[in-house]
Amino acid sequence: MDGASAANGSSRYSAISTVLDSDVIDYNVLKEAFANQVNRSLTDELKAFVADNAVRIEDLCKIHYPSFLNAAAQCHAVRSTEAKDIQSELNEAVQVVIQSVAEIRSVVVRLVEASETKYNMEITDSLLGKI
Repeated sequence: MDGASAANGSSRYSAISTVLDSDVIDYNVLKEAFANQVNRSLTDELKAFVADNAVRIEDLCKIHYPSFLNAAAQCHAVRSTEAKDIQSELNEAVQVVIQSVAEIRSVVVRLVEASETKYNMEITDSLLGKI
């Protein structure tokens, strides 16, 4: 039995034909039927439909498989490009941090030197004051 007769409702797939006859297929109906076992006749008919049309379904999958692989490769390429961009941005940020740490270290060294100088001057003033 082919899929066309199932879609026309002239087959044993009456529950499926009601889903397929509409202009827009509501896949949520199918999802809910399988997930919650809400519509047992629909799930039974879908299983029978798949079994009856397994070769045709497999052929359709084979036809579309290269497109699927191409789409997956494109997604991977986008992710790889984004990863390289992020890596570049991180490298730039690391360089900014390294430069900032070097500047902070330089300021700390000058601050310590100034503090030591101030301390030495206070000691010197105190000693000179005792003379």
